[in-house]
Amino acid sequence: MKFDVCCVGHMCTDILVKPVDTLPEKGKLQLVDSIHQYTGGCTMNTAIGLAKLGVKTSLAGKVGGDGFGAFMKETLRISGVNTDGLLLEKGAMTSASVVTIGADGERTILHCLGTNQSLCFDDIDIKQVLDARYLFIGGVFLMPAFDGEAAARLLKIAQESGVVTAMDTAWDARGRWLSLIRPMLAHLDWFMPSVEEAEQMIGTREPGRLAEAFRALGVKNVVIKPGSRGCYVQPQGEEGRYFGIFPAKAVDTAGAGDAWCAGFLAGLVNGLSVDAAAVVGNAAGAMCVTQVGTTTGIRSFAETQEYARQDG
Repeated sequence: MKFDVCCVGHMCTDILVKPVDTLPEKGKLQLVDSIHQYTGGCTMNTAIGLAKLGVKTSLAGKVGGDGFGAFMKETLRISGVNTDGLLLEKGAMTSASVVTIGADGERTILHCLGTNQSLCFDDIDIKQVLDARYLFIGGVFLMPAFDGEAAARLLKIAQESGVVTAMDTAWDARGRWLSLIRPMLAHLDWFMPSVEEAEQMIGTREPGRLAEAFRALGVKNVVIKPGSRGCYVQPQGEEGRYFGIFPAKAVDTAGAGDAWCAGFLAGLVNGLSVDAAAVVGNAAGAMCVTQVGTTTGIRSFAETQEYARQDG
């Protein structure tokens, strides 16, 4: 295989504004300490995180012919992510988010779909997907032309060809939730939503019940990312178990879930057990929140394992 992981899906530029705990009155100005530009989007964050963890990674997605698109492509190149599958849609606007960060590190997001809106099955190089050991699809619910049946088709092709499939979701501002992604679930080896997103799909916050519900819908292995409680993992044919978080002073929680996915997949790629990979995922997520930016705090695989040993 040419790549360890092929990441497909949502990518954007994040404009981070800090600190913002209240918004100014309409028409008024409010001073902040900093405004910075970073890469963002579930797929892009995970791809860069994987590359920083030493995993051979490719990315398939779409950007516009604007400054945001150029910034994202160059950042991917510098990070070591293969961009042969990155398409340029001239005249279109690259997806972007304005992210406000509170004093507690929590973020609130205003998002423009941009070129993610037109990403579709025909944009994906199937050969690139099949040239990887793992396929990761991120940012589901933010790609209207790809989510649902089109993504299910790609997952089915990959899984039937022996590629391990994995998926994470974003928040569905349109409220479609399970009705949209149901056809995708039957072709997933790993489903890794947050507890907040999973609750919207199933109607409970209890990780064990969530995992069982997704398993009944065809998912082989389920991870629920409950945030402050760490993660809940239920592999196929096994009992579910929790893996607690590592203590970390959060300055920016953006990208923590994506960092977890990168750490977990990196663990599996490196031959770790599911449990050991989950611990690496928790460590990567904890390291992520200590720095501003979705991937700034991610370190090498060896450093992440050492962090887990010291703080475990």
